[in-house]
Amino acid sequence: MTNIINYEDDIFYLTHIVKKLADGLKLEIDPVNFKDKVVSEIDFIHKCTGQIFTSLKKSQLKINRDTILKNMLRLNRHFIRLLDDIINRATPFTHHLQEESNRFSALKTRHAEFMQEIEDILSSIAKKGNGDQETISEEEMRILLTNHEDEE
Repeated sequence: MTNIINYEDDIFYLTHIVKKLADGLKLEIDPVNFKDKVVSEIDFIHKCTGQIFTSLKKSQLKINRDTILKNMLRLNRHFIRLLDDIINRATPFTHHLQEESNRFSALKTRHAEFMQEIEDILSSIAKKGNGDQETISEEEMRILLTNHEDEE
Protein backbone atom coordinates (compact mmCIF):
# COMPACT_ATOMS: atom_id res chain seq x y z
CA MET A 1 0.00 0.00 0.00
CA THR A 2 1.26 3.45 -0.88
CA ASN A 3 2.03 5.68 2.09
CA ILE A 4 0.16 8.94 1.54
CA ILE A 5 1.56 11.96 3.33
CA ASN A 6 -0.84 14.75 4.08
CA TYR A 7 1.70 17.55 3.90
CA GLU A 8 -0.79 20.31 4.67
CA ASP A 9 -1.97 18.75 7.94
CA ASP A 10 1.53 17.74 9.03
CA ILE A 11 2.87 21.25 8.44
CA PHE A 12 -0.16 22.84 10.09
CA TYR A 13 0.30 20.66 13.19
CA LEU A 14 4.02 21.38 13.48
CA THR A 15 3.38 25.11 13.08
CA HIS A 16 0.78 24.86 15.84
CA ILE A 17 3.31 23.14 18.13
CA VAL A 18 5.93 25.82 17.44
CA LYS A 19 3.50 28.63 18.23
CA LYS A 20 2.26 26.99 21.43
CA LEU A 21 5.83 26.28 22.51
CA ALA A 22 6.75 29.94 21.92
CA ASP A 23 3.74 31.01 24.01
CA GLY A 24 4.71 28.57 26.78
CA LEU A 25 8.25 29.90 26.95
CA LYS A 26 6.84 33.32 27.87
CA LEU A 27 5.56 31.82 31.12
CA GLU A 28 7.60 31.28 34.25
CA ILE A 29 6.97 27.54 34.34
CA ASP A 30 8.94 25.19 36.54
CA PRO A 31 12.13 24.10 34.74
CA VAL A 32 12.28 20.87 36.73
CA ASN A 33 8.98 19.76 35.20
CA PHE A 34 9.15 21.32 31.75
CA LYS A 35 12.76 21.74 30.59
CA ASP A 36 13.19 18.22 29.17
CA LYS A 37 9.76 18.40 27.52
CA VAL A 38 10.61 21.69 25.79
CA VAL A 39 13.92 20.31 24.53
CA SER A 40 12.26 17.12 23.27
CA GLU A 41 9.56 19.16 21.49
CA ILE A 42 12.23 21.22 19.73
CA ASP A 43 14.02 18.03 18.68
CA PHE A 44 10.72 16.56 17.47
CA ILE A 45 9.92 19.65 15.38
CA HIS A 46 13.41 19.61 13.86
CA LYS A 47 13.23 15.90 13.03
CA CYS A 48 9.73 16.02 11.53
CA THR A 49 10.37 19.18 9.54
CA GLY A 50 13.48 17.64 8.01
CA GLN A 51 11.65 14.42 7.15
CA ILE A 52 8.72 16.26 5.58
CA PHE A 53 11.00 18.51 3.55
CA THR A 54 13.09 15.56 2.34
CA SER A 55 9.94 13.69 1.35
CA LEU A 56 8.50 16.74 -0.36
CA LYS A 57 11.67 17.26 -2.40
CA LYS A 58 11.56 13.63 -3.59
CA SER A 59 7.82 13.64 -4.27
CA GLN A 60 6.38 13.96 -7.73
CA LEU A 61 3.54 15.98 -6.22
CA LYS A 62 2.38 18.67 -8.60
CA ILE A 63 -0.93 19.94 -7.22
CA ASN A 64 -0.47 22.72 -4.65
CA ARG A 65 3.27 22.12 -4.45
CA ASP A 66 4.06 25.82 -4.21
CA THR A 67 1.40 26.34 -1.53
CA ILE A 68 2.84 23.47 0.50
CA LEU A 69 6.35 24.88 0.09
CA LYS A 70 5.15 28.31 1.22
CA ASN A 71 3.65 26.69 4.31
CA MET A 72 7.00 24.95 4.94
CA LEU A 73 8.70 28.31 4.59
CA ARG A 74 6.33 29.81 7.17
CA LEU A 75 6.89 26.86 9.54
CA ASN A 76 10.66 27.28 9.32
CA ARG A 77 10.34 31.02 9.86
CA HIS A 78 8.35 30.46 13.09
CA PHE A 79 10.79 27.78 14.24
CA ILE A 80 13.82 30.00 13.63
CA ARG A 81 12.11 32.80 15.57
CA LEU A 82 11.53 30.39 18.47
CA LEU A 83 15.17 29.29 18.39
CA ASP A 84 16.28 32.93 18.26
CA ASP A 85 14.21 33.70 21.36
CA ILE A 86 15.84 30.82 23.19
CA ILE A 87 19.38 31.68 22.09
CA ASN A 88 18.90 35.36 22.97
CA ARG A 89 17.10 34.63 26.26
CA ALA A 90 14.12 36.70 25.13
CA THR A 91 11.59 35.11 27.47
CA PRO A 92 11.64 34.05 31.13
CA PHE A 93 11.91 30.29 30.58
CA THR A 94 14.67 30.50 27.98
CA HIS A 95 17.25 31.22 30.69
CA HIS A 96 16.89 27.56 31.70
CA LEU A 97 17.78 26.37 28.19
CA GLN A 98 21.15 28.06 27.78
CA GLU A 99 23.12 24.80 28.00
CA GLU A 100 21.41 23.82 24.73
CA SER A 101 22.20 27.11 23.04
CA ASN A 102 25.05 25.84 20.80
CA ARG A 103 22.92 22.95 19.59
CA PHE A 104 19.94 25.25 19.02
CA SER A 105 22.20 27.60 17.04
CA ALA A 106 23.10 24.67 14.78
CA LEU A 107 19.39 23.84 14.36
CA LYS A 108 18.71 27.47 13.50
CA THR A 109 21.41 27.37 10.83
CA ARG A 110 20.00 24.15 9.38
CA HIS A 111 16.49 25.57 9.17
CA ALA A 112 17.80 28.73 7.55
CA GLU A 113 19.31 26.40 4.92
CA PHE A 114 15.90 24.71 4.52
CA MET A 115 14.37 28.14 3.95
CA GLN A 116 16.93 28.98 1.28
CA GLU A 117 16.30 25.66 -0.48
CA ILE A 118 12.55 26.25 -0.37
CA GLU A 119 12.94 29.77 -1.74
CA ASP A 120 15.11 28.39 -4.57
CA ILE A 121 12.50 25.74 -5.40
CA LEU A 122 9.70 28.33 -5.33
CA SER A 123 11.74 30.59 -7.58
CA SER A 124 12.27 27.70 -10.00
CA ILE A 125 8.54 26.91 -9.99
CA ALA A 126 7.71 30.56 -10.71
CA LYS A 127 10.19 30.65 -13.61
CA LYS A 128 8.66 27.53 -15.13
CA GLY A 129 5.18 28.94 -14.66
CA ASN A 130 3.99 25.79 -12.88
CA GLY A 131 2.60 27.43 -9.77
CA ASP A 132 -0.57 25.73 -8.49
CA GLN A 133 -1.65 24.42 -11.88
CA GLU A 134 -4.17 21.60 -11.84
CA THR A 135 -1.73 19.01 -13.16
CA ILE A 136 -1.68 15.49 -11.80
CA SER A 137 1.57 13.58 -11.71
CA GLU A 138 1.79 9.87 -12.51
CA GLU A 139 2.24 9.12 -8.80
CA GLU A 140 -0.88 11.08 -7.86
CA MET A 141 -2.92 9.45 -10.62
CA ARG A 142 -1.85 5.99 -9.43
CA ILE A 143 -2.84 6.87 -5.85
CA LEU A 144 -6.20 8.20 -6.98
CA LEU A 145 -6.92 5.12 -9.07
CA THR A 146 -5.70 2.73 -6.38
CA ASN A 147 -7.92 4.34 -3.76
CA HIS A 148 -10.89 4.25 -6.13
CA GLU A 149 -10.37 0.56 -6.92
CA ASP A 150 -10.19 -0.26 -3.20
CA GLU A 151 -13.62 1.30 -2.64
CA GLU A 152 -15.32 -0.95 -5.21
